[in-house]
Amino acid sequence: MKQPTLLTPIEAAGILRRTPRTLAKWRAQGGKGLRYICVNNRFLYRLSDVERFIDASDSSARGPNEKDHPIIERLPSDFDDEDDDVPW
Repeated sequence: MKQPTLLTPIEAAGILRRTPRTLAKWRAQGGKGLRYICVNNRFLYRLSDVERFIDASDSSARGPNEKDHPIIERLPSDFDDEDDDVPW
């Protein structure tokens, strides 16, 4: 039987481009869909579970909307090219 590749929280966070603290928060909130295991009081992540989490989070399959892309909520709703007072 092939042994699964196990990742530390630091390694899993690096793949997901999150911090280990974020993964700890997700665990405290019930996992947020990212499966993990606890071995000798150490949290570990199977590489296959991290990959599955990424695939399930792929918004391109669903299409963009405000829920999938929270940055959209922070953009001004109407842009006026004539407004020179905008700092950006």
